[in-house]
Amino acid sequence: MRIANNCVVSIRYTLTNQTGQVLDRSPEDAPLEYVHGAAGILPELERHLAGKAPGDAFDLTIPPDRGFGDRQPGLVEVLARGMFGDSPDLALGLAVTRTDPDGKTQNYLVTAIDAQSVTVDGNHPLAGMTLRFQGTVVGVRPGTAEELAAH
Repeated sequence: MRIANNCVVSIRYTLTNQTGQVLDRSPEDAPLEYVHGAAGILPELERHLAGKAPGDAFDLTIPPDRGFGDRQPGLVEVLARGMFGDSPDLALGLAVTRTDPDGKTQNYLVTAIDAQSVTVDGNHPLAGMTLRFQGTVVGVRPGTAEELAAH
């Protein structure tokens, strides 16, 4: 069976940046599984995988504008430490959500902490990076009604 919409696809992959540093990989015993056509993976990777069959290898380089976008300096904010109270959970890498005066929410990661301030970054961690996905299609099967309804 070849990859098409509404198929459940299993892939083993390694994700590296432009210098070859490994950013992520699927565990050997647990390939990534997604429903093709349900926006579960990067659109550029999904397009590249369409039509492939189990056993097919893939190697795709995705520039920032087709991946997670360019970094936006305006999404990095330095906030007063007091805004976080005495939270014992405050740590580097902590995900926080802020709501602006218009009621719009934005997710941030804490990237720096000192006695007076906390720096948060609303950019996706992979924003601004050229990404290379290499791997193999492990399996392709029709999605069940439950799997398709969940997406």
